[in-house]
Amino acid sequence: MKKHLSILSLCAFLSFFLVQKQAEAQLKIPKTLFVSYQIEANRCQSLSYFTGSRIFIPQDAFVYKATKEPYQGRVILKYRETHDVFDFIINEQHLFVSQKQVLKSGGMFEIAAYTPDNKELEIREGKKIQVRFAAQVAQEKLDSYFLNPETNFWEKQQSPIVSLNAPKREQSDTDLWGGSPAAALPLTEEELAIGFGADDLGDWGGEWGDGWEFSPEDSLRNEVFKAMDIGKMGLHNYDFLLKEEEAIPLVAHFEVESTAPNAADLTVSKVYCVYEKSNAIVYYTQDGFSSWEKDFRLLPNEPLQIFCIFEDGSIAKLPKEKLPTAEVLNKYKNKKYTFVLQHEPKKPLKKEDLVAQLSQ
Repeated sequence: MKKHLSILSLCAFLSFFLVQKQAEAQLKIPKTLFVSYQIEANRCQSLSYFTGSRIFIPQDAFVYKATKEPYQGRVILKYRETHDVFDFIINEQHLFVSQKQVLKSGGMFEIAAYTPDNKELEIREGKKIQVRFAAQVAQEKLDSYFLNPETNFWEKQQSPIVSLNAPKREQSDTDLWGGSPAAALPLTEEELAIGFGADDLGDWGGEWGDGWEFSPEDSLRNEVFKAMDIGKMGLHNYDFLLKEEEAIPLVAHFEVESTAPNAADLTVSKVYCVYEKSNAIVYYTQDGFSSWEKDFRLLPNEPLQIFCIFEDGSIAKLPKEKLPTAEVLNKYKNKKYTFVLQHEPKKPLKKEDLVAQLSQ
């Protein structure tokens, strides 16, 4: 029986994995890049991210991932954040806790650490790195979640999230934490050769030196921070479960109207349902994991966008006036319902393009 369940779990994971890989060649918007920091493992240090978030690293916090032996020396720490549903779409980050459960997100961060010769590091047992996340999406009663790299599902963690209201704080980060800001360390030729540094500036819509100015102190005065202690490298999320008790199931079917020369070649392989107000996203495919014929369901009276992305990077969306009302959803509960998506040949090449096209 256990063997049978293991095989079923493996099949579900492989189906989910193949869906994720299938989508990689579609959207033409560059993913959010990591920012790289150079620190010393034998020092407690604080780092600033360009959104205003802070990362606090205790002394002697790293071990080799392969051997679990303590590591002393220079650490290349890589970090990035994604905050809203459009970031999640661009970076192909899902919100599934299971095949039937989805999260409402307050934002994600991803963290990794390496030696200068590219050996992977992890957090030493008994040590915690604290991330004070400059929240851009207002969500309350958040829990901490970690993306299990083996199952590719989110798992709730026991680490509580603490809200720090920056305007009321009179102490500095170093006073509260006891560390000192990390000094910037130059990259060696060897580190540059294996890909650290210049390409890891992050994706914030500008380039250093082109008039962009950012002061972490400004963010400290104006932001609400969500503090989380982590003991694992990887992708972390500030979330709570999307309550779908009122969701109405449909047997969904999708058609595309297009005047493009390649209209006959446009195939819907993945459909996104975005609840912007909840900062939640659910996707469906025709077969396999989260099938639109078997698993499709919509929350009535929730602001919603339904769209798909084609292999050439263009999109097709359901016009807002075509969204089914709660009355229509109830009428077609557990019945076939056809959504007619309108193709837009213009390909979004940056996040702002995607937001504009979906918001029209």
